Formats: sequence, structure tokens, C-alpha cells
Amino acid sequence: MLESLRLQNFTCFSDLQLEFVPGVNVFVGENGTGKTHILKVIYTLLDAKNVDNDFRLQLGANFRTFGRSIGRLIRTGQQDAIIIAIWDGIELSCTIHNPNNLTTYCDARWSPNISAVYIPAKEILSNAPGFLSLYSKRYISYEAYYPQMLENAYLNALRELPAEIVELADEIEKVIGGTVEIRGEEFFINDIEMPLIAEGHRKLALIWLLLQNGLIGKDTVLVWDEPEANLNPLLISLVAKTLLKLAELGTQVFLATHSYVFLKELDLEAKTAEQLRFFALKKSEKGVTSTPAETYLGIEPNPISDAYTQVYHKGLEKSLGGVK
Repeated sequence: MLESLRLQNFTCFSDLQLEFVPGVNVFVGENGTGKTHILKVIYTLLDAKNVDNDFRLQLGANFRTFGRSIGRLIRTGQQDAIIIAIWDGIELSCTIHNPNNLTTYCDARWSPNISAVYIPAKEILSNAPGFLSLYSKRYISYEAYYPQMLENAYLNALRELPAEIVELADEIEKVIGGTVEIRGEEFFINDIEMPLIAEGHRKLALIWLLLQNGLIGKDTVLVWDEPEANLNPLLISLVAKTLLKLAELGTQVFLATHSYVFLKELDLEAKTAEQLRFFALKKSEKGVTSTPAETYLGIEPNPISDAYTQVYHKGLEKSLGGVK
């Protein structure tokens, strides 16, 4: 598993230290607290096949910095940024020097033999036809993980799957109304092309594909930005249960969310302390800080809870005729 991550003078972080659990790791915070930045760093670290070269290139490609200059990831006013990660006891430490030079110091064994998948908040299956060929020939404003995600989705299904994975896939099939088919470069559900499918179901269709081809399961990592986006709250329970079940099977999960329902579902369904950890991100003059929590009630600060409390009090005040 990815045991820890430290970011020094990286984007909005002055000195951020994160210690992860083998199960589901959830980042919570206001907009601008760097949740997606953390997810992108984690995915880039685990997806880098050759650290000295690919990590530098992939970092710029996954953040889509201007001119692919990773020097733009250095915190404003600083000269250097440092990323330190511990994977299964092995350390990778790299320094980004202003403006765009990267020096990497790492154990020669750093090359996690693991499947790492990144799912962004924006859905892409409906735009799949022609996307890969266009991306390979032309400069288009999409981060590198979009074509990587499509390549993952196009992989053929495994001949045999563990019974637990089959069970998870069956539950998704019931919700989306059938299995996912690939014809050429287009995706279908029950003979209906993906652009005509509800966007929430498209996200579940992608999970179904990744379960079928073995990219998420035992000894894998899933990085998912806003799983709840475009999902009816009734479906969020299914996603939460699926992620926790994957954690039981050996998938380490990293995600960011703005959903109260999603946080509560995870909190209520988690069985052990190692299965779930929340990270509350907060802005400060010295950069964004993080406070870990083992339960929903321990998340502090919790802007999601604060917002729901405000709405509740507004409704109460209105029902009482404006009496405070």
C-alpha cells in the first residue's frame, strides 16, 4: 500500500504530511484546499513506470500546467517543492527546482507492480470514439489520465473473476440495466449508445468495466475524484458499499468528495479502523493543513456538515415565521 505522502511547497501546500490506511482514504475540504491535487500526485506516483523520466513528464501532463512546466507547481514565492512518498517501506523523494528542472532520488526498487486507476469527476465514455487517435496526434486540453482511463476501459474482460468481484458487478448491472458492450470505439448498455445513457449510470458503467478487466480488485489502487458527481443520492449507497467491499478485497482507495450522504454512508458501512480514514483539509496563512479522523463526527473542520446545518436552521426559521 501507499503508506504516506508529504508535500512541501507544492501548489497550495506548505508542508503537508498524510498517513494512509490500506482501505478507503477520503479527502474533505472547501474548494481550493487541494483535494484533487493530492489525488493527481498519488496517481502519478503509482502510474510512473520509469520514475526518473515518466514521473516528471506525467506530473506536467496530469496537472496540465502551462507549457507542461512542472515548475509552476511550486508554491508561490518558493524556489523548490518536495514530494516524498512511502510505498511498502520504500521511499521516493523528488525535488522540483524552479523553474522546471526535476531531480529524483529514489530506491532502485521503486516501481510498484500494481494497477493504479484514476477516475476524474468529468465523464469521458460518451466521448470515446476518436478520442485516443485525436489525443495522440493533436494537442488538446485534456489531462493525460483521460486517454489512460479510456485505454483501461477498452481492455478485454478476464476469463475468470473472483466470486466477490462478480457479485459487485452484478449489483451494478441491476442499477444500470444490463452489461456494457464495446463496439469499435463506442460503448453501449443494452444496445443503447453511451451518450443516451444517464451520466450517473455512465460512471457506474466504467466501474463495471474495470471490475470485469481486473484493473480494480486485489492489490490495486483506485483514485476517484468526486464519485458522487451526477449520482442520485439513492445510488451513493451502492457506490460506498462497493468501495468498502473493494477495500476488503485488497484495493486501496483514494477519493475526494463534497457529499454529506456519501461521507455518512462510508462512515456507517465501515467495519474497521483500517478500512476508512478521513482527512479534513483547511486553508491557513501557512498553506493548507490536514487533520485525520477515523469517523464522520471526527472530521474537523467539516464544511459539508456546516452547510447542511445552515440550511436546516434556515428552514426552521422559515417554518417558524422568521422567528430566530
